[in-house]
Amino acid sequence: LRNSSTLALPQPTRFSPLLPHGRRPASFRRLTEPDELDVWLVEGLFDVSELQRLVGFCERRGAFQPSLQKDKHGQVVRDGRRTSNSCAMLWPMLCSAEQSEGEGREELVAAVDAT
Repeated sequence: LRNSSTLALPQPTRFSPLLPHGRRPASFRRLTEPDELDVWLVEGLFDVSELQRLVGFCERRGAFQPSLQKDKHGQVVRDGRRTSNSCAMLWPMLCSAEQSEGEGREELVAAVDAT
């Protein structure tokens, strides 16, 4: 739904590398025009059990907050129309010890620094 009109989804423009356990690559569809703030639909990145685990993690620590919306200039929009909540992920807390060592270590360190 965009401007009160139903639109067909655009074709995916990007695909992730092959995901673990032989899962198909995730697909990325841009939902906005080039002159608008980037909004993407990402499909297939997580399976249902992974999403349930992530949501449970956020609920247990009471971390859901109303989502902020920014315009293309980075200014926070305060129009009272936000209808969603967000939860910042603390990736090192979600990963096993094996995942937090080796190749993924630098990415996890960067995630900790970002949060």
